[in-house]
Order: sequence, then structure tokens, then C-alpha cells
Amino acid sequence: MPAEWEPHAATCLPGRTSPRTGRKFDAIPWVFAEVARQLQDGERIRVIVSGRPEEARAKKVFASSGVSLKRVDFVHLATDRSWTRDFLPLGLVRGRGKSARPRS
Repeated sequence: MPAEWEPHAATCLPGRTSPRTGRKFDAIPWVFAEVARQLQDGERIRVIVSGRPEEARAKKVFASSGVSLKRVDFVHLATDRSWTRDFLPLGLVRGRGKSARPRS
């Protein structure tokens, strides 16, 4: 697995925050927007959304939080998961085969 500081094309964030609502969950979109705002100067942000309505909601929150939508790619992917680790593919820097050498 690549370390979190290794180069990567973008950071993925979920657009779907939770199937639940309520005072604890209502703040989550704003937290993700703040994460995107902090990241936007250094890398692209990819937001996984289930469709146009979710994309429109995410754009509204992000724009209200000072996120440049020019730095954000919206990827449409049907999912009922809010955590990207639950459904995105995992990547390897180097596999463990005969030719693989351990890192120093």
C-alpha cells in the first residue's frame, strides 16, 4: 500500500455523507468541504457522488466553503457507502512477487 504522503493523482472524498440525518450528521458535508478547501492548492479533489442531485448539493456546500470547483472532479458512482475505503479499489506500489524487493 502506498503511504499517505506518496505522490498521487487526487484525493477522493465521498459526496454521500450518511444515510442518516440529525445534528451529528448534518455537519459532515461541511467537514469534507473544509478538507477540500485545505487540499485544493496542492492537489485535485475527486468527489464520489451517486448522481446529479448529490453533485448539486456537494457543489453548493463546497462553493459556500470557498472551494474552487475548478479543482474538483465529480465522479458518478452508485453507492450507499459514505467511506471511500469501503468501496474504492486499493492500490499497490509494488507487489510481492519473485522480483519484488523490500523497501529500505
